[in-house]
Amino acid sequence: MNIYILVEITKRELESNLLLAMIAALQGNQVLISNMNTFEYLNKKKMLNEGIFHTKSIVHDDRKQNLHKNFTKNGIKITSIDEENGLIKKNLDNFCKVRFSQEALKYVDKVFCWGNHDFSSLNKMYPKQKNKFSKTGAPRCDLWNKKFKEYWYRNNESKNIHSKQVLISLNFSLVNGFESFEKKIKKLKKSKYFERSADFEKEIFLIAEQNKKNFYNFKDLINYLSKECPDIFFLVRPHPREKKTTWQNILDKRDNILISNEGNFNEALSSSDILIQNGCTTAFQAALYDVPIISYVVNEKLSSHGRVANKLGVELNNKIKVKELIDKHFTGKKIINPKDDEILDSKLFIDDELSCFKIFEEWKKIGNNIEYNRNNWEKIKFYLLMNNFKSFFKKDNKFENINVQEIKLKISKLKKILNFKNQPQIIKISSKAILIK
Repeated sequence: MNIYILVEITKRELESNLLLAMIAALQGNQVLISNMNTFEYLNKKKMLNEGIFHTKSIVHDDRKQNLHKNFTKNGIKITSIDEENGLIKKNLDNFCKVRFSQEALKYVDKVFCWGNHDFSSLNKMYPKQKNKFSKTGAPRCDLWNKKFKEYWYRNNESKNIHSKQVLISLNFSLVNGFESFEKKIKKLKKSKYFERSADFEKEIFLIAEQNKKNFYNFKDLINYLSKECPDIFFLVRPHPREKKTTWQNILDKRDNILISNEGNFNEALSSSDILIQNGCTTAFQAALYDVPIISYVVNEKLSSHGRVANKLGVELNNKIKVKELIDKHFTGKKIINPKDDEILDSKLFIDDELSCFKIFEEWKKIGNNIEYNRNNWEKIKFYLLMNNFKSFFKKDNKFENINVQEIKLKISKLKKILNFKNQPQIIKISSKAILIK
């Protein structure tokens, strides 16, 4: 069977999709991982044979909707798991309206859900499509499982030098993104997000207002902690869509601060003693890893956005209290996260079987009705190479260029943890495409 997996942000999605691809490849399938531009071009040229296209969302704009329509015309089935996920939201009504629609669901065979909350919310909003929603859990959550902690923990230079490390997770892409807030709003309007939900327009302006205040709160906190705690190393990690240079310019220059968002977040988390965050999905990752969480919440009145994530940690509203709690942790009185199994059980579907295996089983059912013809990969490589020379592809910073040796190392580590014996082939198709078979 041919499986095509779309990745938008490699820092966020690549590892989990490599796990999914490896499981499928070791069962005799051929899996292509690439970005939107590549799939759009190959589908337009009818160079992809029948198979399954697995995507990170089903609704964005007309361009993505047309891609799905054209895939189905070419005999390709579509499945999806929404990588935006809605984990930090208490109410998922706006999420279900802007990320899904009756029209978009017509072209999709299966939507895989993260947990009970999104599964029940989608079923309630789209009852006629309930057979398309499957509660499998998310591949990204597989890699939050403690058994994969050794996958992430590697030679971390900062951790080797500094015995005490605090990770500060930032989430300010609305006010510190590569695009201005005004440009983001124009794009959302053009993509009809606000037509699908007028409440979402109000929500995003409230979130932006909250972001502005928290941005300066975190600037003040980081400068204070780095000065008052010289023996602690602070790893400051901006969101992948944030401008790192902004933080480099506004934070004090000290030897115990590193500003970096290289690699996957789990790499930084697995080698850190404490996580400080506000309204981030990263709180869920830390909770599953049993990493102590401090939720820095100075003003919670602006919006309920992120409160669910904040409840997974110790909530503090004062930088002095944060320092005191960190000092206590490193002098023996360890921070203990609040036990909020109700939130985790509602948001994440986790059991003994990996979500990747559940998704692959669903793919096998869908694949029973698909005629399997192998793709001509050499021809595909040639066409993609020619189009790269012509500067056909738009610049895509979210999908980083493929490094085959790094991919092989990642696959090897995943194999070892899962005790898989066979070795999949890993072939670079282009700078933005990798084949696993």
